Amino acid sequence: MLSQADFRQANFNRAYLSHTHFRDADLSGADLSGADLSGADFGRANLRNAYLRNANLTHAYLREADLSFADLTDADLTDASLKDANLSDADLSGTILNDASLDGTLLCYTDLRGAELGSINLNNAKLCNTVLPASMVEAPDRDCEELGIDSQKGNPAKRMLNFDNKVKGPNSNPATHRTTFRQD
Repeated sequence: MLSQADFRQANFNRAYLSHTHFRDADLSGADLSGADLSGADFGRANLRNAYLRNANLTHAYLREADLSFADLTDADLTDASLKDANLSDADLSGTILNDASLDGTLLCYTDLRGAELGSINLNNAKLCNTVLPASMVEAPDRDCEELGIDSQKGNPAKRMLNFDNKVKGPNSNPATHRTTFRQD
């Protein structure tokens, strides 16, 4: 069990970590590319800027995880739970998301082009400046106003997002929710 551990910038490239518990762990900037993370528990983990290219995340539990700015290119997230996760600015191009749960998932400035979405339901996901496949009928900017983001300012490098107050609300518990700030 590796819960609450500090693995910032760690190298888990091609590691076998199936069913490992990383709950509340800090894996920001970690290299998990090509790793077998099937069934792993990343609940509330910090995976900001993590490199998960070609990772096997089938049946993984990523509820409330911070995957902002993560590279998930060609990763397999089949049947993964991403409820209330933050995937802002993440690269999901080529990612397999068949049967993944995205309820409440934040997908601002997220690239879903070329992702295999199957019958995925984005009705309860938060979309703003989201790059969607041409086959999707959802409005890529439908939640910008609710999130306090100007959808006309499409340059992600010129914004600051405070998700504690805009997504979780002013009464959220900061100890249980990762906050994502970016200002360049």
